Amino acid sequence: MLALGLDTSCATASLGLFDDEGRIAPRSIPSPPVHSERLLLTLRHVLQEAGLGVKDLDLVACACGPGSFTGLRVGMATARGLGLAIGCPVLGFSTLETIAIASVAPSSDASRVTVLMDAGRGQVYRGRYLVASGAARLLHPEAAVAIDDALRDAADGLVVHGEGLGESAILGAVLRGLGSIPAPPIGETLARRGAALCSGATGGALPPLIPNYLRASDAEKTATT
Repeated sequence: MLALGLDTSCATASLGLFDDEGRIAPRSIPSPPVHSERLLLTLRHVLQEAGLGVKDLDLVACACGPGSFTGLRVGMATARGLGLAIGCPVLGFSTLETIAIASVAPSSDASRVTVLMDAGRGQVYRGRYLVASGAARLLHPEAAVAIDDALRDAADGLVVHGEGLGESAILGAVLRGLGSIPAPPIGETLARRGAALCSGATGGALPPLIPNYLRASDAEKTATT
């Protein structure tokens, strides 16, 4: 089984391929130019390096949020387009939950992980999980919360995602004081999660690709005022 994982939740996107023999060519994609201009081109290069083509994909797993509204739409549209073209399953996973899983080695003991992602407007997206054996259990509902509130009750195992949280020297110092670590690219982890579900290894239902924005966009707020 050849699984593709796509994450376009923030400025730096990532993709990863996973087959029955293990990882193939994970790749990070810097922000400029926009994801829509580089995502499929990068995928084509990665497949060519592995001696494969798009038609060899058996499934696509995509981060469905939270994150950048535009970025997520690009990733999900790409995933859906590939699924329709190839006729393969397209799965959606929480960005925050996948980051939590990617930040803990599968062989580690059960770990409590809090993931913070820059949400703009003085907020972060926050998720809290218990991670064990490559899976995560949600301990508190994912939500968009004020940065001050998130830092005030930050738990052990703090993982930070998104460039915006590192722009402030003061905030960066606070995060370092709390022992936070940067989130790893999650394209490969998405591919692994999708492959495990489709192979029946975890016995779970296939998660649909549904946007998980956690809050309304600026455009949606304007339309309702």
